[in-house]
Amino acid sequence: MIISLVVKQKRERFLRRKNLLSERLKTLQRSQEELPDIQALLNKREDIIFSSSQELNRREKDFEDEKSNSEMMLKP
Repeated sequence: MIISLVVKQKRERFLRRKNLLSERLKTLQRSQEELPDIQALLNKREDIIFSSSQELNRREKDFEDEKSNSEMMLKP
């Protein structure tokens, strides 16, 4: 009787651990499935930042050119 109770407890503990590992595996698999989508979003974000940076640099250069031209026009 005591041995069967111990065996039953060990079996239940084993099944709980197995279920926990199964849930962890499912979570890991879902995370791995989401990685390509996340990477695509990060790549898109990086492209937007790069484009914005280029546009900002272009506008800054235009501003400096216009400033230089204005200063030349104001010289006596």
